[in-house]
Amino acid sequence: MDGIRLIKVSGYEYRLVNNSNIKATLNNNAWLVNYPSGINKKFTSASNYNSKTLNWNLVTTKDKFNNTIDYNYTIDNYINTISYNNNKITFNYKDAPHHYISYRFGTKHEHNKLLDNITISTNSNPVKTYKLNYRISTTYSRIDNMTLCDSSDTCTKPLTFGYKQLESNNDPDISDIIAQNPDLDIVEDDNNIVNANEIKYEEIIANADEVLNYGVADFNNDGDNDVCYLDNTGLNCALGNGSGKFSGFSKWTSALSDSNWHKLEHSSNLSFIDINHDGWTDYCSVDDKGVFCGLNSKNNSFIGDKYWSTIANVESALRFIDINKDDLVDLCYFGDSGVYCANNNNSGFGTQYQHRT
Repeated sequence: MDGIRLIKVSGYEYRLVNNSNIKATLNNNAWLVNYPSGINKKFTSASNYNSKTLNWNLVTTKDKFNNTIDYNYTIDNYINTISYNNNKITFNYKDAPHHYISYRFGTKHEHNKLLDNITISTNSNPVKTYKLNYRISTTYSRIDNMTLCDSSDTCTKPLTFGYKQLESNNDPDISDIIAQNPDLDIVEDDNNIVNANEIKYEEIIANADEVLNYGVADFNNDGDNDVCYLDNTGLNCALGNGSGKFSGFSKWTSALSDSNWHKLEHSSNLSFIDINHDGWTDYCSVDDKGVFCGLNSKNNSFIGDKYWSTIANVESALRFIDINKDDLVDLCYFGDSGVYCANNNNSGFGTQYQHRT
């Protein structure tokens, strides 16, 4: 499960070989997986070939308060919808110009679809759509760009993808994986290989030893990605010109210069969101005291830095979500008796209330 071997304990009960606290039970041709956090997942068999199960599809995820995410699949075993309460993500496909054939347990299996778009809806009303466009060659199709559009079909600038031809020996190495950055010859990472964009932005941040966290967003509303990083002096940002080049870094706020924000559990919670719904990207971070935010001044700085709430802290499983549909992101978190929320009043998060038990 998740690439980890299962060890049989008794009957139909199994445990992960490296984590005895996660219990998996096989029952009625379905796996029920229980996590220590209270999360439960159900997997059912799919793509049976010659009486052998090839895939186990995730069909439900349920938390300890019985909030449930449902996953639905097409007859060809492509993910179709993901639903939570009145929200739904729908994956729409189109016929692929190239068909890929494989044989599993002696049975022919054909891949013949391309993901066309992803639609996010609430109460059956479309909210956002991600549209995918492909580059078609004689033998394969690969994604060329992706565009985000709102319910009125107003779309953002497309996110484009670049590729590099592999060497003739077809033996990919790190230089192929980071093809987006031709000036970078080698990246040493003992733990994992990060994607090209992560490497590009990390190289832009001059001294990685001093960087506590960073984020990429459009901070000056020109349609191009910019980058901000947190160090022991505060938040430093550089503006992008859309061609992979950035201006020099400047200090946008010193509010996070206190050593409190340099702890890993605090600096890792840095988020860049539009907290006051003015169309400009702000920042929020979470520490032991609460949620601390600063507003985009629209002039290359963050201002009004303060705690927007102290009802939840870094120990809480908190989320930013527009719970009351007023276009302002609110604050919700899991408490002992259910989900608690506080509505955004455009200058802070107000009094908490229990949203769901």
